[in-house]
Amino acid sequence: MVVGDLNAREGGTPQQLIGEAGVAWIDVPGATYHFNRGLNLFGAIDHVGLSEGIRQVGETQVVRRQFSGEWPTDHYPVVADFALD
Repeated sequence: MVVGDLNAREGGTPQQLIGEAGVAWIDVPGATYHFNRGLNLFGAIDHVGLSEGIRQVGETQVVRRQFSGEWPTDHYPVVADFALD
């Protein structure tokens, strides 16, 4: 499993290179970086890749909200469940 801020949008060079090693990327809908202001200007740059024997269960969620009036980080959390085959 590969999880992280790749600083590249869907299909970018980092995903392509890691994908060549057999990693399949799950869909992460919409923006994941918001400039610490809730601005959603481009698609996800935070990604989750799965190798053989790991599968996603259910939908990917991106938590786009403040907590107690504060952004906990400049990236939205990406939440997904997985099962080992």
